[in-house]
Amino acid sequence: MEQLYLQTTQLIQETTDLFYKLERDPSENIENAIQSKINAINANCEKLDILVFKTPINQRPTAKMRVDQLKYDNKHIQASLLNAQNKRRRRQQEQEDREQLLSRRFGHDHTAINVDFLGQERNSLQSSHQHVDEMLHTGSNILQTLRYNRDTLKGAHRRLIDLANTLGLSNATISLIERRVSQDKYILFGGMFVTLTVIVLVIFFLTISTMAWGLPKLPGLTFSDPTKTKHHMRSSLRFYQGYRFPDTIVVGPGGSATDVDSNAFALPEDSVNYDPSLTYGRVKQPALPAVIPHWAHYDKRCLNFTAFFKQPVFESTDENYRVRIVNIIYFLEDDTLTVIEPKTRVRSNYFFL
Repeated sequence: MEQLYLQTTQLIQETTDLFYKLERDPSENIENAIQSKINAINANCEKLDILVFKTPINQRPTAKMRVDQLKYDNKHIQASLLNAQNKRRRRQQEQEDREQLLSRRFGHDHTAINVDFLGQERNSLQSSHQHVDEMLHTGSNILQTLRYNRDTLKGAHRRLIDLANTLGLSNATISLIERRVSQDKYILFGGMFVTLTVIVLVIFFLTISTMAWGLPKLPGLTFSDPTKTKHHMRSSLRFYQGYRFPDTIVVGPGGSATDVDSNAFALPEDSVNYDPSLTYGRVKQPALPAVIPHWAHYDKRCLNFTAFFKQPVFESTDENYRVRIVNIIYFLEDDTLTVIEPKTRVRSNYFFL
């Protein structure tokens, strides 16, 4: 089928080229060649109509549309050929009438014949007749085109109905879809109205706020103070009795006062009535109170224990062991200990550690 379609398309192209030749040199030979091409195209279209029903179902609408396009082009070519033939016949008829008029002979009894006026009147009538014929021919072509378009639209409508039936869409479903489209239209307009209302209210609120509190803090609307000389940031820690604690005094750069917005989430001075959960949310356990580090709390503090142990003596006949006293000191600051043996006087008058 594809090969036959391409062959028919080639015939249409060749016919179009013959029309260009016919415009430059009108002759019956070219018209006969065009007519033979048109007959071949008609034969191919009939074969294509038969082959369309042999194609798969999913490709059949496309193939049918292509064949209909070929038929439409062929009808247009046929109408153009008829128009060219009519023009050629009219030219031949005019040529014959002109030759007949010029070859006419008149007798001696005719005194005067106004040939010019009669020729002009005849030419006017012929041109009027020609224009009327062309108008009638054009109207018939338009009617044929409209009929063909009507048939094409009817075929498309039938195919759409068949496709809808194939998909299982009923009239009730189609009406429900149309009703839903109208409802969506109202929803769209309602949403647009609500959105515009919200935008207008926001703009109005911002305008009122700007008028009440001054210019908003945006780039280009804030101005620096030329009299301000300090720009450093205050430290967040302070020293109290030799220890570091968080500073609860909130100030701006250079010690300047802050506005209400910057103090909204700062730690207030009244820490008894302030609930951090209002700002940071609830926690699983309450915060532990601040305590002194253990290395500072237990600085210079220790625990002293007195202990002894027996040292066996193997080289003496007077004693088998010797008791030695020691001091065990445990330092609470860093969890370390030390063992010190104090000086003790022995029989040999020696001191040892």
